[in-house]
Amino acid sequence: MHSDDWLGSGYSHGERVWFGKNKVVNYYVWYDHMKMPVGVSVNFEHADDVHYDVTYSDWTLFLEKGLGANSFEHTKVLDDYFININYNCFSFEETLNECNIKYSKAAYY
Repeated sequence: MHSDDWLGSGYSHGERVWFGKNKVVNYYVWYDHMKMPVGVSVNFEHADDVHYDVTYSDWTLFLEKGLGANSFEHTKVLDDYFININYNCFSFEETLNECNIKYSKAAYY
């Protein structure tokens, strides 16, 4: 996982941002030593956890190509997206694949 590499490099992440009232999906941004964003972790906290890591440049590509957002600070757009896909990790993965976004994934079934 990218996050293992980021953690091993001494990077840190910001606070979790939760989507929806059910608190099923969250994400947080990873930062390097200069406090520059390097990646994002998206977590589906179901009984079967699935976690995705993408580089920050790929995250912005997901926002632009996948969601039509023109800025990282589109929490409402993200919230609507995760509600519309019914918090389904496989739909999220399909969107990443459709946008040709590379990711690392860990699933605990």
